Amino acid sequence: MSKLIKNLGFKVNHGPLDVQKLAQVIEDAYASYNEIVHTKKKSFAPSKIGYGSGKCPRYWYIAFEGAPFDNTKDPHSIANMKTGIAAHDRLGDLFKRSKLEVEAIEYELSHEDPPIFGFVDVIINRAGERVVGEIKTTKAEAFAARQAKMTAPDYHMIQILIYMYVLEAESGFFLYENKNTHDLLVIPVYMDEKNKKLVEDTFAWMRQAKGLWEEKKLPTRPFTRKSKECKDCPVSAVCWDGETYGDGDIDVEPLRLL
Repeated sequence: MSKLIKNLGFKVNHGPLDVQKLAQVIEDAYASYNEIVHTKKKSFAPSKIGYGSGKCPRYWYIAFEGAPFDNTKDPHSIANMKTGIAAHDRLGDLFKRSKLEVEAIEYELSHEDPPIFGFVDVIINRAGERVVGEIKTTKAEAFAARQAKMTAPDYHMIQILIYMYVLEAESGFFLYENKNTHDLLVIPVYMDEKNKKLVEDTFAWMRQAKGLWEEKKLPTRPFTRKSKECKDCPVSAVCWDGETYGDGDIDVEPLRLL
């Protein structure tokens, strides 16, 4: 029986329609989204840098070198991603329809040193100052945690802080949507001295990671093969195959945001 379709509401194999096969065909269609594509990165992505393999200097070495990226996901993960994209577009459209002075939606942001490329969800002009906004969707449990603490996770924070730093914006915000109820939560972000230092330390780490690739000094693996960082890494197979890359030339700490 399909892992996604739990309850079909009527007996399986009742009548001319083989419901079990139909359910499986629908689920199998998710595989069409999966692919392995040779990718060569030229810049860091703010949405990636603080999460999972994005914290690994060895990942970035391989990414800048170029490698087959395995983007295979299970059906639930693909469904979650697609739902998030649709919600993101819907919420972005709300800003266009609002009375706010919206400067840009999906603003293309780039930075030279360190090389950064990404898209800012929304930029608002408030009294002549730019305010940077990031749209996120999350499950009810995580939404409740965000609401209770009025803070975002560190990998979300570094993303918006990089945008704010490059755009020289002093203020920003997260717009979180509860996937279960569609409730909205706004969490403000400010570029104080602590956050500015966090961005500058992250930039220094990024420059080091890019410099190691330029000098062809391969970092050792900072995580175990069973770690979440490696299990979710798109270049894990290449990193661990023992043929394409060796164990590494230099120990480098992974990016730490706390």
